[in-house]
Amino acid sequence: MKHPTRLNPSVTKLPTAVKALINNDEKTAIAAAAARQVSDGESIYIDAGTTALQMIPFLTGLSLQIVTSNTHLLTLVPDPGIRITVLPGEYLANTGSIVGSLTEDLLRRMFFDKAFIGASGVSARSGINTFDVREAMKKQIVHANSAQSFVLVDHTKFDKSSTYQALKISETVIVTDAYHQLLASAKDYILPETEALTG
Repeated sequence: MKHPTRLNPSVTKLPTAVKALINNDEKTAIAAAAARQVSDGESIYIDAGTTALQMIPFLTGLSLQIVTSNTHLLTLVPDPGIRITVLPGEYLANTGSIVGSLTEDLLRRMFFDKAFIGASGVSARSGINTFDVREAMKKQIVHANSAQSFVLVDHTKFDKSSTYQALKISETVIVTDAYHQLLASAKDYILPETEALTG
């Protein structure tokens, strides 16, 4: 039996600017495929992380309300039709993420058409996982309050396990750049070359 690889926190907690350079082509393809799931007029949540951040250029021309805990999104120039709400809470400088009880309290009162969620890893043992319990809580709330949620991960995140489970694989749609056997357990999955749900 193949066991999930235990992630090294020092590797996965690299600054966002550095992580953005890793598997950039794959992340761009995933972001583009995810952005194609968004419809004009929707309210969407964009999570912290480099892949979800790359969705923004692909949303040009749409009228959207974006709620985010990703402070790096503020470094981009959004389309005039995009309104951005940045959540309050504790700022994590290393990832540019907003977390904590204030973030969670507000998210519990917000509802989205679609949510685009990042993860540290995906494994049979720990599902959609992350190193920070606050990130896990945030993802759980957003998933529960969204009509549809999508987890954006590149192929290097499969069979990787970290400390906290955010979601079960079966709960969500995974957008990724290559097929992996774990996708068979997902609610559904999207690959860039298909640009459509498989089910």
